[in-house]
Amino acid sequence: MTSTKDASGSWAVRTGTLLDVNAVARLLRSSVRPIDIDGDGIPDGPIDSEAADTAARLVLLHTVLERGQLWVADRGGVPVAAAIWVPGDVEPGSSDLGSILRRELKVDSVDDVAALVGPDEHVRPFLEEAMAGALGAVAPDSLVLYGLVVDPALIDDVDVVALARELVAPVLTETENDSALFALALDAARASLLEAAGFRHVEAVPFGAGHTVWVGRAERRVPLPA
Repeated sequence: MTSTKDASGSWAVRTGTLLDVNAVARLLRSSVRPIDIDGDGIPDGPIDSEAADTAARLVLLHTVLERGQLWVADRGGVPVAAAIWVPGDVEPGSSDLGSILRRELKVDSVDDVAALVGPDEHVRPFLEEAMAGALGAVAPDSLVLYGLVVDPALIDDVDVVALARELVAPVLTETENDSALFALALDAARASLLEAAGFRHVEAVPFGAGHTVWVGRAERRVPLPA
């Protein structure tokens, strides 16, 4: 565990657990920036926000905690930021996760899941094509940073770049695995934060009307002496 002091208190970076899932899911939802995918002037978000919240919790439980890595920064025991890593060979909606999502959302197919938790049907192909292109730029045996999120209420109180660097450092300094690491971002502000945290831009995948999926890569590095 590492900790950092700031003007308004302290926070600690640690491994995320089952008990953090609800809080991290809330952080994910609060940090989402609506995107006008097709350029019609109307932001495109999930059809059913409650279903999207449920899906986020299930993905954290059954993909991130089981196959990926979750790191959180907490203040007083409450997660205020998180780094969410998923293996590059995981396909959304596949295998056991797809079955769990269908059961919990009470639908019959993965397409039905997408109809609830994704954007409207007429723009969904843009998202699917962009994500396929982004994952095509990622090494299958790597970890992918899908989310680097900070509680919006803390943005003015902490050094967000320092916090982001500490959140990704445990994975970037792992000695058991020497494969490259990747990160994805859908907006320029998140991409800038990822670059400040140690990723370099390697690919820009077209996404809808004038958007891109930013793909970054970072090499593992030797941890600093304690």
